[in-house]
Amino acid sequence: MVYIWARRNPYVRLNFLGLIVFSAPYLPWVLLLFSMTLNGKVPQGDALGIFVGHIYYFFEDVWPRDPLSHGKKWLSTPRLFRWLIEGNQNDDLDITHEDNTPNQPHEEEVAAVEEER
Repeated sequence: MVYIWARRNPYVRLNFLGLIVFSAPYLPWVLLLFSMTLNGKVPQGDALGIFVGHIYYFFEDVWPRDPLSHGKKWLSTPRLFRWLIEGNQNDDLDITHEDNTPNQPHEEEVAAVEEER
């Protein structure tokens, strides 16, 4: 997530611990170096996150713009998941009826008040 945010916001300036000022695309690398400084070894989770983030960023943001790709996205959501989420929605269900809004009295209530006058 950090890698993708950093790549999609290249002009954001960041300040790390009040010591270094850098642009957003360097954030994953700064965090990796900071973890290396604290632990004394390469953090495998951070390195794997940068690798996977780069693969995702490339196939989601860079490759579809390349003329050789013809605009095809390789990382699309599988149809089964789309069907499970979008296909089971009930379009007939409408919970916003104008006559049930709390600020507007029902016609019967208005008629009863007028009869009392």
